[in-house]
Amino acid sequence: MPSRREFLGAAVTAAALPAGAAPAPNAIGMRTHEWFGDKIEQFEFPAGWQVTPYHMNGYKSPALSSAQIRHAILNPVGTSPLRDLAAGKKTVSIAFDDMTRPTPAYDVVPHVVAELNAAGIRDENILFVCAHGCHYQMNGEEASKKLGVDAVRRHPWINHNIWENLVDRGVTKAGNHVQVNTYYFNTDLRITLSGLKRHGTPGYGGGPKLILPGVCGVKTVRFMHNEIKQASRPRRDRNGNAIFYIYENEQRQDMVEAARLAKVDFSVQMVYNQERKLVHVVAGDVYSGPQNSDQAIS
Repeated sequence: MPSRREFLGAAVTAAALPAGAAPAPNAIGMRTHEWFGDKIEQFEFPAGWQVTPYHMNGYKSPALSSAQIRHAILNPVGTSPLRDLAAGKKTVSIAFDDMTRPTPAYDVVPHVVAELNAAGIRDENILFVCAHGCHYQMNGEEASKKLGVDAVRRHPWINHNIWENLVDRGVTKAGNHVQVNTYYFNTDLRITLSGLKRHGTPGYGGGPKLILPGVCGVKTVRFMHNEIKQASRPRRDRNGNAIFYIYENEQRQDMVEAARLAKVDFSVQMVYNQERKLVHVVAGDVYSGPQNSDQAIS
C-alpha cells in the first residue's frame, strides 16, 4: 500500500499553486510536509470528479493559550501536582512520542520542565527518551522539532533501543514478560508526554501505549501484538465504520499493566486540531478508567 505522500504525488494529478494564485474550480487544499514545512497545497482533480473533503472532529477547535496549558499541568487528575512528586528527587526521565505522531510536545515541555526545576531538579538530570517502539530512531533535527530547540540544548535525550539496555519488570496477567528501557526506568521520577488519536490496537494511541510498545523490549512488543488476542466482537458499526474498543480491550489492558510495572509517575496527554495546535491537555495518572467496559468508539 502506498504511503500518503506517494498517493498524493502519484495517484492525484496535483501541483502546488504559486503564492496568491486562485485555486482551480475542482481543487481542494490539503496539509502536507508534516514537521517539514506544514504546507497547504492545492490539489486539482479532473473536471468530472466530485470531490468532498472530510475533516476529523474538532479540526477547527481553537488552540489553547500557554496559560491554559500551564493550568492543565498544574492541576493533574489522579495524582499529586508534579512539583510535589518531584520534591526530593534528583533524576527524571520523560518519554515522548516520535515523528509518526503529530503531537506538539514542544508546547508542553517548558511547563513540565519549569515544575521540575522549581522542585530543585537540575536540567542535566532531566532525560528525554524517544518512545518510538519498533519505529525508526530520531535524529537531532527531529528531536528539536518534537521537543523544541531549547529543550534539546538544555537536556540530554536518547532513542529507545528495543534490543538492549532493558530491565525486567515482571509478568502481566496475560503472560507478557515486561522489559522496559533501563535508562527510563532507573530514574527517581518517570513521566510520559503523548498525543491522543484513534488506533486500531489499543482504541487510542498515547497514555500507556507510550510504555508498551514505546519503551519496551522487542519480546514484550511482539507478545502484546501477536500472542494477546482480543475477544471476538463486532469490528464495524452498521454504517461500516471501524470500531475502536477502548476499555474492553485485552491488548490495551496489557499496556496499562506494563505502564504500572514501569512505575509511571506522571503523564501528559494531548489532543490537537488539524493544524497540530493543542486544543485539550490532561495531566496526571497515566491511566484512569475501568479495566473492562463495553465502551467503544466508531
